[in-house]
Amino acid sequence: MKKHFFEEQTFLNIDFTQDCLEKGVYENCQFRGCNFTEQRLSDCSFIDCELTDCNLSMVQTSHWTLQNCHFKACKIVGVHFEHCSQQLFSANFTDCALNYSSFNSLKIKGILFKNCSLEAVDFSAADLNKANFEGSQLLNAIFDNTKLDGADFRYALHFRINPNKNSLKKARFSQQNIKGLLAHLDILLDA
Repeated sequence: MKKHFFEEQTFLNIDFTQDCLEKGVYENCQFRGCNFTEQRLSDCSFIDCELTDCNLSMVQTSHWTLQNCHFKACKIVGVHFEHCSQQLFSANFTDCALNYSSFNSLKIKGILFKNCSLEAVDFSAADLNKANFEGSQLLNAIFDNTKLDGADFRYALHFRINPNKNSLKKARFSQQNIKGLLAHLDILLDA
């Protein structure tokens, strides 16, 4: 099947649940207000793309390539990013809801999650060295055998990370959220 190439195009308020996104390479494209819910993004490549106010909940990600993409104010619930093409995977998220998604075993050093809802997101065995979780809520997020060296949690909320099960060298925390590192001890901290 022939792959199409789209460059510097804007896709505005398109419901891809009605008109499927064509398989192909999308470079320097913008998607605004689009609905991709439960769509197959297999064999699509997004390179230097920006997605704003889009719904990508439950999309199927097998062989979906994300390279230098930025998601803003998107709903991305229940997405298995570990099924994306892992070569060159790079993305950043601002003001997004990524609840119940998975980044299991991905190498995503330096990733940005700014003001995101990351409830019950699976980060097991991921390489999140130097990741930034500024203003993000991590209630019930799973960190197990996760590399978090140099990660910034100073303004993150509601996380629980067991230092015995994760690598945290030079990770940054604030005094206000340090209890997220001690929760596994079942101790009480007074202010």
